[in-house]
Amino acid sequence: MVREAQDSGVDLIILASSDSDLAPAIEEVQRLHTAKIETVSWYDPVTRIDRALRSTGMRVWNTRLNRTHFEAGRDRTTYNP
Repeated sequence: MVREAQDSGVDLIILASSDSDLAPAIEEVQRLHTAKIETVSWYDPVTRIDRALRSTGMRVWNTRLNRTHFEAGRDRTTYNP
C-alpha cells in the first residue's frame, strides 16, 4: 500500500480491512502526502459495532458497509472446474 501510494499514477488508495496492524501503513501514506487514503469497514447498525481502521495522524475517510451492501455485491456465481 505504501509503495503504491508513492506511484505518481496513484492518487487514491482504498483499503478494505479491519486489521489494526495496517494502521502504521495508513499513517505512512498520510505522512507522504502523495495519495489520499480511504477505508471501508463493515458496520452493524443493530449493535452499532464499527470496525473501521483509525489513524493517530490525520482523519481517514471511512465508508461503512452493512449486510444490505454485502448482499447487493455478492457474487452468486457457481464456479465449477
